[in-house]
Amino acid sequence: MTDVPLAVDVRRSRTAFIRVGVIAPFALLALAAVVVLAWLPELPDPIATHWGTDGVDGFLPRATFLPVLLAVCGGLLLFDVLLAVVSPRMPQSSAKPPVRAWSATSKLLGAMNLGLGAGFALLLLSTDGIQRGLADAADAPDIGGWAALAVPAMVVFAVVGWFLQPTSPDYGPVAAAALETVRLRSKDDRS
Repeated sequence: MTDVPLAVDVRRSRTAFIRVGVIAPFALLALAAVVVLAWLPELPDPIATHWGTDGVDGFLPRATFLPVLLAVCGGLLLFDVLLAVVSPRMPQSSAKPPVRAWSATSKLLGAMNLGLGAGFALLLLSTDGIQRGLADAADAPDIGGWAALAVPAMVVFAVVGWFLQPTSPDYGPVAAAALETVRLRSKDDRS
């Protein structure tokens, strides 16, 4: 009898995860990318991408800068999504009870993704914003203040992401058949 509430609860948790841990972080990253794309003509070539203790020490050509950073940041976000989807299905030792269909780990990864998306967006905007109008990216000022601001911003967004997702109640051992029948509601199911 717990299969129906479980399916509804898991669907609700996964839908919240998709909104909080997938759509929102990628939207923040895409919004930052659009702003940086508009700034691209004002940025030096090459663009500063890494700062060390002595100032700028890493560069990328302007033409490849945005695709490389989006691939790295997007790849990290996708990795968290993959972990959240796979983690409830990981094999357990025989001494442990079966894992629930959706876990607090998945909820945590969704919250972390929102924090990462916000941090990536803030760093992308700040590191490029300070380079606007510069002839040489080596003259870019230090980003220490922006990096220090990104960390609490990431934490705040992650905490908000945690509370935006429901907590699935513990149903105890879950039958394998129930796990297989749980799926997200598709457009065809909305009639």
